[in-house]
Amino acid sequence: MKTRIEKLVVLCSVLLLLAQTPAFGDDEQDRFRRGDTPETLMDLAYEAPVSPSRIMARTGEDGGMVEYGAFYYSDDEVLTRYVDAAIYANPAIWESEHRWRAALQRIPQVSGMPDPMLTIMPFISSPETRVGPQEFALGISQEFPWFGKLDARGEIALRDALAAAEQYQAQIRGIVVDVKRAYYDLTYLDEALRITAQDRELLGYFEEMAEARYSTGKGIQQAVIKIQAEITRDDDRIYLLRRQRESIAANLNTLMDRIPDDPIPSLEAPTISDAGMDLEELYAAGRANRHELKAAEYMIEKGDQAIRLARKEYYPNFNIGLNYIFVDDREDEAGRLNSPEDNGQDVFGIMLGFNIPLWEGKNMSRVRGATELKYANERNYNKMENAMEFSVRDGVLRAETALDQLKLYEKVLIPQAELALESTEAAYATGKLKALDLIDSERFLLKVRLAYAKLESDYMKALADIERAVGAAFPNSEDNGT
Repeated sequence: MKTRIEKLVVLCSVLLLLAQTPAFGDDEQDRFRRGDTPETLMDLAYEAPVSPSRIMARTGEDGGMVEYGAFYYSDDEVLTRYVDAAIYANPAIWESEHRWRAALQRIPQVSGMPDPMLTIMPFISSPETRVGPQEFALGISQEFPWFGKLDARGEIALRDALAAAEQYQAQIRGIVVDVKRAYYDLTYLDEALRITAQDRELLGYFEEMAEARYSTGKGIQQAVIKIQAEITRDDDRIYLLRRQRESIAANLNTLMDRIPDDPIPSLEAPTISDAGMDLEELYAAGRANRHELKAAEYMIEKGDQAIRLARKEYYPNFNIGLNYIFVDDREDEAGRLNSPEDNGQDVFGIMLGFNIPLWEGKNMSRVRGATELKYANERNYNKMENAMEFSVRDGVLRAETALDQLKLYEKVLIPQAELALESTEAAYATGKLKALDLIDSERFLLKVRLAYAKLESDYMKALADIERAVGAAFPNSEDNGT
């Protein structure tokens, strides 16, 4: 019995050692295990715990939330707090992170050796042999894929993980631009509420002026009624602006994973400065940094590895096995009278097998299919590049247009509207002009002030869209001249 156990131990040890031998056979073998991949993602696959993020730190040394300035530009402390809160807590970002981490765990699954197969075969009717009856057979086998197949599968899974990492970071930037757009919508609405409240106060002064003229017989009651109607319009405008603000504030809270009704304080108008946009530089920045483009590049590389794997399917996989058959001593009369020298000696055998890739059409279709998918990924990269360039161009056009209009309003239209209202007010006080002229001047000033506030918001949202398009903080400190 001791001899049998020793034999089994040796057999199992030999096969297990064979199973640990890497089945790689070209220059790229096991490259992803050596830690020289982009962002050392394989190290993360084996070392990172399940929950905390390893691409970006989520908390500082004091346990508080840290800033994520690498993902965006902001010189506004309030905006920075909101963006950081969204990056920290937004469920869509966490979802993307866990999908990336799940993709990492696919690499060792597909690149590892298949599990060994253990077989136990007891004989219902023991075969009789010269040295005794066979009681049962024990076998263990290991499949060995052709050289390089496991490596190719690991490389494919690695490209999926790298692409998932880029999509994860793209999700962060998408949330950042959503927060910025909601924030600048709120800055416009708050500025519009202040402007409208100031206009209503001005109309109240005009109402007092009209009532005074009417009481002295120098004016008519119709002038008072018209001014009161304008006050009512301002009240309605304030009501609508507040309702819009509630909706935008709820959206901003949702992006930060807060309850929609969480109060958002009144915000100040943004500080406007020329970002100094150069289209060619922005296109180059987009090609270098846009995460969707990087993910598309990894998909092209995945296509190369898929073609490589498909070509290796022309070669067989091997199966090596060890069989051990337990044989009992002969107990028949002849065996007892003339016992053979090797009576009851167990039988040991080695098995070698391989599949035959006989059907060329099936294997050829694998290569053709993988090639077509690579071509599709290349076209997808071109599509993503075109979309990036359009987004940059569109953002620059909107930003330049808004900036030019801001300069026009600031230097020409607003001063003209204020001067026109002052002269109209003076003329109305002396009876040279009617209340309708005064209301027209007031309407024009209100219109240009609201338009200016909207242009401020549109300009900042255009910069946020450019930042999203290029996949990098924009404008940076050098661009902004600070």
